[in-house]
Amino acid sequence: MSSHKVLTAIEALERDAILRGLMDHNSNVQRTARDLGISRATMYRKMRRYGITPPSLT
Repeated sequence: MSSHKVLTAIEALERDAILRGLMDHNSNVQRTARDLGISRATMYRKMRRYGITPPSLT
C-alpha cells in the first residue's frame, strides 16, 4: 500500500487489530492470525498491504 493513501475506517481498525495482536503475541504471526480468525497467508498479505513488519523479522 502506498504510504500516501488514506486508510478507510475499516482498514485502520484492521491495521490496528493486527498491530495490537502482534504486540500481544510477541510478533508471533501464526498466533495473531489464529486470534483474528484468519489464515497465516492472509495475515502476511494484510501485513504487506499495511506495511507492517514484526520487530523480530527486521
